[in-house]
Amino acid sequence: MQPEFEPEVLLDTACAGLVVVAEDDSILMANARAAQLFGYTREELLRMRCDDLVPLRFRTGHAEKRASWFAAPVETDMGSIRGVRGLRKDGTECALGIALRALPPVSGQRAVACWVTEESSPDVQAQLRTLYGVSRVVASAPDLERAAPQILEEVALNLGWVAGLLWTSAEPQGELRVASAWTAADPRLAAFVSHCRGLAFRPEQGVIGAAWSRRSPTWIFDVGLEQAFVRRSAAAAAGLRGMVVVPVIFANRLLGALEFFDVRERPLEEGSMPLLSGIGSILGEFLDRIHVSADLKAREEAVRQSEKLEAIGRLAGGVAHDFNNMLTAIIGFSENILGGLPPGSPVAEQVAQIRVAGMRSAELTRQLLAYGRRQMLQPKVVSMRAAVDAVLPMLRRLVGEQVTLDVRHGAQDPCLRVDPGQLDQMLTNLVLNARDAMPRGGRILLESACADLDAQYTARHPEVPPGSYVLLAVTDTGCGMDEATRARLFEPFFTTKELGKGTGLGLATIHGFVKQSGGHIWVYSEPGRGTTFKVYMPRIFEKPVKSEVPAARAAGGRETILLVEDETMIRDLVTATLKAHGYTVHTAATLAEASAQLRRHSGAIALVLSDVILPDGSARQLAQEAARVSPGLRFLFMSGYTGNVIFHDGALDSGVAFIEKPFARRDLLEKIRALLDAR
Repeated sequence: MQPEFEPEVLLDTACAGLVVVAEDDSILMANARAAQLFGYTREELLRMRCDDLVPLRFRTGHAEKRASWFAAPVETDMGSIRGVRGLRKDGTECALGIALRALPPVSGQRAVACWVTEESSPDVQAQLRTLYGVSRVVASAPDLERAAPQILEEVALNLGWVAGLLWTSAEPQGELRVASAWTAADPRLAAFVSHCRGLAFRPEQGVIGAAWSRRSPTWIFDVGLEQAFVRRSAAAAAGLRGMVVVPVIFANRLLGALEFFDVRERPLEEGSMPLLSGIGSILGEFLDRIHVSADLKAREEAVRQSEKLEAIGRLAGGVAHDFNNMLTAIIGFSENILGGLPPGSPVAEQVAQIRVAGMRSAELTRQLLAYGRRQMLQPKVVSMRAAVDAVLPMLRRLVGEQVTLDVRHGAQDPCLRVDPGQLDQMLTNLVLNARDAMPRGGRILLESACADLDAQYTARHPEVPPGSYVLLAVTDTGCGMDEATRARLFEPFFTTKELGKGTGLGLATIHGFVKQSGGHIWVYSEPGRGTTFKVYMPRIFEKPVKSEVPAARAAGGRETILLVEDETMIRDLVTATLKAHGYTVHTAATLAEASAQLRRHSGAIALVLSDVILPDGSARQLAQEAARVSPGLRFLFMSGYTGNVIFHDGALDSGVAFIEKPFARRDLLEKIRALLDAR
């Protein structure tokens, strides 16, 4: 938990005195500088009235001005009210400069913040104008993009610097890069800023690192004499000499650094260090507030994306069951017709096209289910290295000769639990997307490694729990993407390809598969700088089990099968298919009919082929009934929708035999034969 920000600590570093006065003239607050200026302790000031700090001869006029101000508050800048007389504890008077700012009610009373300072040298006045100007910008600017140039200009113009840079990091104490800059009108200074924009510093490096380690500004008389300053040549070309670095800190975390440069040597100036420390603290609090706001926005966007995903999933799931039943009939009857046509028949080609259209429609449904995290997964323990290497020959053929495909594996060989077929599809889609981003050729790098994501990483990605992950990264040297494109990248049907070249479901499907598998996917890209997809999947510490390739099985048999399916077309299709391959078939459309058939043909039925969703119950209830009537009876479930009782979080329950609708005739016959032979 971050420590609370204490504004009193910052106010006590201010060069100006601050006295907060209520409408009844009582003093509600005072900083250390105000106590020093009037010669009282802070506790004494809090027991006094503002009139006590005004010489006796001015008190009547002061009371009138106070009443007039509260009737119609007018805020003033530092230095605009000058020559006001103040009364010290020892009875001496002083000339004061005053700025007034309205405050929200304090303890039920309206209040005014009075910034006061003794009228003195122009340097002190400049410092006060700087502090006031920076505070005003931070209070009114909505974001860093608009605040930073104004802050740099306020400090530079008031304190006599010719160039200012703000370095920030995307993560606390991370790599620092130039976020904003201001310079006087000089091409040499613009060239220096351009040079700096190409650099990055870690907090421990160079002059910035020194300021970070001291937690305070670092003043340099002449950068040409400073060995830690690595930009001496660029600075010399711009004619820069004096420099100051101000760490931007909040809650003891380095969020960035301010740099200011001058064309002359700059000796350390009295009062500058407290002022610059205060500016660094003000900006640090502002940056932290922006980061918190950005995190909240990101979480809100994640919630909206999750809700959108859920809606798509409900839509896909709602149509999948009936739609996949129809596709099963289209594909199945097409295959039956094809099987009865003589070779070379002109009708056969047309029927084959009907079958192809059905298969493509089935794939579209699967993609929608995948995006909505409703697809059926059959996870196994997989080696990421082995999975990449297995598809590598095919990927090299797909990317063509103009694209170089390199692979880099980490020292370890991590394993994960995923659906192997979906993992292969994800690898293929990511590589093909990378290829399409490089129409003139380029390089794709495939990387796999272990990744331990700590609290610092998950703080920037709140939906990712800390832990051990398997990383798969696909990087290309292609055209890259802008922020608007990245924001929509995983939306279904969104594509940057020309009409007819893409459905917009490839990345959406990948996103659904990764999320359904408990993983996370991120994309890093800039126009003209290529793209990197990083997929993190939970690592498991098991080894893959080698599975034997099943031997080819006979298509038919002589056993008796109970078919339970409420959709007439599917029931008729499957019945005809099974009977054509030698099986005896009994049919039922409901749970009640199936139970009656089990009792009537007890001992004769070798296998039950049942749809998961029945009008009066579920296939699981039927399996429980069968266990009482015919213990050891084999079951093969079929369904076109995963939102039902045989799935857990989209994955098939262990030990359940299942065939997904729509299915090909050959696949159905092979699964039935395998189950019967395993008895």
